[in-house]
Amino acid sequence: MVYRANMPMRLTLEREFHEANLRFPVHLLETTSAFATLALLQKDPSLVALVSVDVARFCDAHDMVCVLPLALASRSEPYEMVTRRNAPLSPGVSLLMQAITDAGQERA
Repeated sequence: MVYRANMPMRLTLEREFHEANLRFPVHLLETTSAFATLALLQKDPSLVALVSVDVARFCDAHDMVCVLPLALASRSEPYEMVTRRNAPLSPGVSLLMQAITDAGQERA
């Protein structure tokens, strides 16, 4: 299972296949939902999915999935957040933006 085309994690995966001189699969299950991904993984043990390290660790710690010993050579594309121009930010959006900024600084 993969994220939809042009999503950062999907682009990273496609780049990994390209750099390994492998043809990227044509017929894929596409979803942006971590919940749908987990439900499908638990239903069909023949499926694999690319998820964030945080999601993989959480699911592994709760015996929901088996994490494969793979590492991607390339880094993920950057994420962006957009808001309406000149619109006030709600408290929730402000907290989310701060959390993303803080997480980015911790990983740097």
